[in-house]
Amino acid sequence: PPAHVRFLAGGLLPGSSPAWVRVLDLSGRTVRDLWSGSLARGDCIDVMWDGRDNERRLAHSGYYFLSLEVGGEVTTVRVAWLR
Repeated sequence: PPAHVRFLAGGLLPGSSPAWVRVLDLSGRTVRDLWSGSLARGDCIDVMWDGRDNERRLAHSGYYFLSLEVGGEVTTVRVAWLR
C-alpha cells in the first residue's frame, strides 16, 4: 500500500510560503517530487507515495524520507518501502 503522511506547517511567519514535499533516498537525492504549492502556519498537507520515482519506476525496497520544506524549515519522516 502507498505511504500516507500528514504534515502540519508550523513556526512560519504570517502569510503563506512556497512549499515542497519530496521523497529522498538515504543519500539525500530526490527520488520523487510529490507536491508543491504554498502553505501558511497551521495548514495541513496530506501526501501519498506509491513507491515510484519521477520516471514512474518502482523504487527498490529500503528506507526513504518524505520531506516537507517550507519557509526555510524542513520536516522529515522516514518510511520503509517494501516491494
